[in-house]
Amino acid sequence: MQHSELKNLKIAVVGAGYGGAAAAKALSLLGAQVDVYEQAHHIREVGAGIGLRPATMNRFRQWGVFEAIAGVTSPSEYFEILTATGEPIMKEAWPADGAQRHTH
Repeated sequence: MQHSELKNLKIAVVGAGYGGAAAAKALSLLGAQVDVYEQAHHIREVGAGIGLRPATMNRFRQWGVFEAIAGVTSPSEYFEILTATGEPIMKEAWPADGAQRHTH
């Protein structure tokens, strides 16, 4: 598919979570008409946290949505996975590239 053909597409994205929102934004920037469908009645924090790596935050800067993401996230020095009872499974420091890290 050619980039110019995206302008002729109507795309439905089901789910406005992390992946759905990113896909919708990327496709819309390429010229597609995108409608997002989400079952939640209100946008709010749901479930476990999501670690946004520096490369992801850099992409959000390119897309012009960094400030909106940064406004609802907290900086973190590491990425950690815990069990349902809070026992640590793994802990990894973010890469030392100077980019601001955020978690939600």
